[in-house]
Amino acid sequence: MKLQTKLVSSFLGLTAIVALLGITHVSSNQNISKRIEAISTRKVPRIVALKEIKVTSLRMITEVTSYALLQSELERLGETRNNAPTVVEGESREYQEAYQNLQTWLVELDQLTPNTGEEREFLVEVMQLTQEVDRIAQEIIQLKSQNVTRPILNNYRELEELQETFISKLSYQTSQSIFALQEEQRLIIDQTSQSNLINIILIILIALLGISLGLLLAENIAKPIIKLKNAAIAIGQGKLDVRVHINSSSEIGILAEAFNSMAEELTKKTVSKHYVDNIFKSLIDALIVLNPDGTIQDFNFATLFLLGYEDDTELLGRPISHLLKDRLTYDELATQAGIANSLIGRKEVEFLSKDGQVIPVYFSASVMRDQGGSIQAIVCLAQDIRERKRAEAALRESEYRYHTLASISPVGIFRMSQKGRFLYVNERLSQITGLTENQAKTGDWFEAIHPSDRSRVIQEWNESVKEQLPFQSEFRFLHENGTERWVWGQAVCQSDKDCNGSDYVGTIADITERKGMEEALQQANDELETRVQNRTFELRQALEQLQRESLERKLVAEALHQSQERLNGILQSIDDVVWSVSGTTSEMLYLSPAVETIYERPASTFFENFNLWQEVIYPKDQSMVNLAFQNSLETGTTDVEYRIVRPSGEVRWLRQRTRLVRDRDGNPLRIDGIASDITDRKQAEAQLRKSELRYRKLAKQEALINRLTDQIRNSLEIDTILETAVSEIRSLLQVDRCLFIWYRPQGLEKNNSSHNGATSTLSPCWEVVKESHSPDLTSLLGYYPTDPESSLMAQLLNRETIQVDDVRQSQNPDPLKLQAASGYQAFVALPIQTLNGEIGLVSCGHCQGPRRWSDRELLLLKAIANQVAIAISQAELYTRATDSARHAREKAQQLQQTLRELQKTQTQLIQTEKMSSLGQMVAGVAHEINNPVSFIYGNIEPANEYIHNLLHLLELYQTHYAEPDPEIQEVIEEIDLEFIIDDLPKLLSSMKVGANRIREIVLSLRNFSRLDESQMKSVNLHEGIDSTLLILQNRLKAKPGRAEIKIIKDYDNLPLVECYGGELNQVFMNLLSNAIDALERPLQKNNSKHNTALVPGVTQTESDAAIAPANYAPYIRIQTTRQGINQIEIRISDNGTGMTEQVRQRIFDPFFTTKPVGAGTGLGLSISYQIIVEKHRGQLECVSTPGRGTEFLISLPIHPAESTGKR
Repeated sequence: MKLQTKLVSSFLGLTAIVALLGITHVSSNQNISKRIEAISTRKVPRIVALKEIKVTSLRMITEVTSYALLQSELERLGETRNNAPTVVEGESREYQEAYQNLQTWLVELDQLTPNTGEEREFLVEVMQLTQEVDRIAQEIIQLKSQNVTRPILNNYRELEELQETFISKLSYQTSQSIFALQEEQRLIIDQTSQSNLINIILIILIALLGISLGLLLAENIAKPIIKLKNAAIAIGQGKLDVRVHINSSSEIGILAEAFNSMAEELTKKTVSKHYVDNIFKSLIDALIVLNPDGTIQDFNFATLFLLGYEDDTELLGRPISHLLKDRLTYDELATQAGIANSLIGRKEVEFLSKDGQVIPVYFSASVMRDQGGSIQAIVCLAQDIRERKRAEAALRESEYRYHTLASISPVGIFRMSQKGRFLYVNERLSQITGLTENQAKTGDWFEAIHPSDRSRVIQEWNESVKEQLPFQSEFRFLHENGTERWVWGQAVCQSDKDCNGSDYVGTIADITERKGMEEALQQANDELETRVQNRTFELRQALEQLQRESLERKLVAEALHQSQERLNGILQSIDDVVWSVSGTTSEMLYLSPAVETIYERPASTFFENFNLWQEVIYPKDQSMVNLAFQNSLETGTTDVEYRIVRPSGEVRWLRQRTRLVRDRDGNPLRIDGIASDITDRKQAEAQLRKSELRYRKLAKQEALINRLTDQIRNSLEIDTILETAVSEIRSLLQVDRCLFIWYRPQGLEKNNSSHNGATSTLSPCWEVVKESHSPDLTSLLGYYPTDPESSLMAQLLNRETIQVDDVRQSQNPDPLKLQAASGYQAFVALPIQTLNGEIGLVSCGHCQGPRRWSDRELLLLKAIANQVAIAISQAELYTRATDSARHAREKAQQLQQTLRELQKTQTQLIQTEKMSSLGQMVAGVAHEINNPVSFIYGNIEPANEYIHNLLHLLELYQTHYAEPDPEIQEVIEEIDLEFIIDDLPKLLSSMKVGANRIREIVLSLRNFSRLDESQMKSVNLHEGIDSTLLILQNRLKAKPGRAEIKIIKDYDNLPLVECYGGELNQVFMNLLSNAIDALERPLQKNNSKHNTALVPGVTQTESDAAIAPANYAPYIRIQTTRQGINQIEIRISDNGTGMTEQVRQRIFDPFFTTKPVGAGTGLGLSISYQIIVEKHRGQLECVSTPGRGTEFLISLPIHPAESTGKR
């Protein structure tokens, strides 16, 4: 599969999955919206209507049954029963108001109920029960207006039975509706969870596919391209064995195979070329390549050195015949080249140097032919044999002198192998040994030794060879005629290091006469011994000493002669100039022949003119050489490098070392010196420095490119990349201006001002986005229209590099137009193309004058432009990935927002149900308490009248019957009648006080039960706060470990506030309950220091059981104030433990609580915040400091409608 097909299929797959995710999300949201809409338009209003009907019915019944309470209240206020009808009329009005409210909610329920089904049947039944309740209630109100007590009780019982039936049916229907609502809610939550799960799975799948796509791009495009780039860089650095292995059939794989094939061919050619170049350069002989016509095509450095030329152009293209002394040699070369297959031949010829000097060389040539057999070139090799010629001449001269000396020598001279075979003998040796030259070389000369001496001589010879010691022996030769000759033979190894494999040279001196003299002397000694018995021992020692000295003198003379010969041979053969001058007269004592080669002057000229040494020195080096010579007289040695000038004008480098030789008295005797030609070394050093400078420049350029690349690619922001690129390019190339320009083929999407102030159109244009210029130049940022007929435009769109070194010399008028617009005198422009197909332009301009753009600068700019293109592509890919991630996050945030809204709706429904249940419970409790209290208040007055009458009757009995019957008197004493008469009124009074207390509680419960009211009403907030405090009265009392919580009220004169009274009571309940909880928590050491000290003896580890100090007085302060015309504030504060800033910032978050598990749900303050802020358009703030307590500030508008209108 092609790479393009893979990419298109991958992007299409990713697009399909994103589309599927969007469709799924939209479908899920539509389903959830439909369900929520169904709940909000049908089920929730029905539940609210049922609860309102239930609450309103309870209110109706409560108003009907409150007659006894009203009567007791009138009596407490001192009213008479004559005022009861007026009170009953007020009660009737309240009842009618409640009944009208009930009818309103029944109509609302009728609209929400289908025309058929169980819900319609239930509605009909509820309406019937409502009419029945109204009938009985009207009868009770009528009886109340007639001030009749007893008949009302029967109606109360009937009303209670009817109420229980009515309430139970409403409760059952409400619970069924709530259950159905919960089922709908559960289905919505399940559907939402499924939708979220599907979306999460799809998002993960998209992310995985995006990652896979990125990995695919990295694996199939970026990574192979990086491999190819690294391989190309490595090959450029000389690592020719680098290969790219990409197992793919796509374009990248084909490109890799082509790259490897190219690398193989390049390796073969480079290795072959390097091999040939190395051979070509390393040859010390002159190598000349000729064209078929005999002209010089190429040559190595040794050719220049041999012929004395300095520049390649002096030889290239010249005929080889100009270098040959003999024309016949060139003719033979041309003739043989035409008929020979390869090797033409070898011979000694003579070359002519630049200065006309004849140079003998050993010349050979071979023919190079192409596949067709035609001559491509003739390769000639010339070996300089001047040294060999000189050595051969010196050798011939040395051999002549040696043969002359050997022929006239009085001793026999020989050269012998280690095996004892003569290799050379002179004529004198043949005379001494009696062997001819042929017999000495071919025969066993040991056989010619006297048999008595033979074994000893052989042993001494073998030992000398084995121990590598000089051979010395005295023995006899036996001639064929039977005569004996005594000889003194000695031999030494020719090698001065070791004798392994070396021959021996030596001499044989005829000492026969000496032996004869010794024998004669011995005979004379024998004869004289009888006559000279007293010959002294000193004479014998003197004779022996004389003999030894004579022998030693001979040996020294011979060794000195050999050493002199070796020294002369060495001096003749070395290339360095060896000289010696007198230390007093500066007279030339010795000068080696090499002076003629190095100085190109005869040696005799230096003997004739000593100042010639100074004259040939390069003028700039003369003072340095003179100073070195003077220093040598003081230090004894010198080592100096200087230049000389040959007669031809050629300059040569010499290295001269001298040594001062003094006599025994310390006076200068002579100065010895050696001068070596180091011109080749100097030239090699110059070439090395030049090469090193070139490689340093290349390394510096590569380092600059790498540094710039790192700076460009360190960012994924396109603006940062472009700004860094233009700044670094301008700094690197030292140009006046560097720009980066985008080509906008579609023009501008909106009207922007171009550089000349005109309004741009939608036609194509150039946009200069980044620039770096000299301080004295103006900015060129902006938009510039394109010229479709411009040739520069066509070149740039074809991605061709434009280079203009001098605008004034250009034949194209377009650069002149550019000069008029930008002031350029020279410029270069390199277009690039990004992955999106956008065309950019890196432009460098010079305004101060013409500039020649070098190839190195163009290559550098191209490399930087490529890096900029890669960096822009990476930034675009990063931007795409960022956008995809942002879209995914937005989708996730939308889902989270939907989930939070559902959770919020669920929380509100739960809280509504809880508050509804609480209102129902409070109303039910108030009703249940109100019924017995009504009976008590209905019977307490008649009972009081009855008891008063009975007591009056009893008083009459006691008056008229002072002496009762003994049995009656006994019962009177037993029951303590006097105490009963005195205590019974008090008992009735106590019962009345208890009933009043129950009345106050019922009134508080009725006030708190307003939380189910669905409309805003004008409410006295102080009553709501007091009712809440009354309900919490039990928690305010003192407990073990805590004193009573004191309530400090600081009430302002507040008007009635339009609000939801029940919901505000819920807020007061939450805030006051939390304050009590804070005051009941154990005080810690760190938090109590601002209030009072802890009880001594209580440690930190006992904090769970710690109690407040005895003098700690917990309190809750409630302060209300009016702020402005339409604003009131309520502050509820305590002196508890307070809270940290981290806790304070989260207290209004849903489900956040600091209470133990099971002690709090975390919804109280969150719901309170919603009630104050969202429903009442107010503010709820918290101020708390650890150890200083907590304060909640409630700000409410008096009239919310006016406050909303102002906003």
